[in-house]
Amino acid sequence: MMRRVSTKTAALVATPSPAPVAQIAPPAAPPTLADDLLQGADSIAKFMGVTRRQAYHFVADGRIPTFRIGAIICARKSTILNWIAQQEAAQGGGGTL
Repeated sequence: MMRRVSTKTAALVATPSPAPVAQIAPPAAPPTLADDLLQGADSIAKFMGVTRRQAYHFVADGRIPTFRIGAIICARKSTILNWIAQQEAAQGGGGTL
């Protein structure tokens, strides 16, 4: 058995809803030094996705760009990301699995 639909209901169903209005986000603030700075091997390891021990080895071998503030090993996120991009470019866009 078919139900009858009123013309008012049919008109509501057939009418497309208006497109959503795009939200305009405020411009992003430039990153601060605090946002870009990694302090300590733990922070560097977490950012790179390696263990703390591996981070220490990378620093000791000079394999990643770091600097010290007193006794604390530091690195900039932006510098590490640029360094990774350079490593990929030098190796032809990344390694094979």
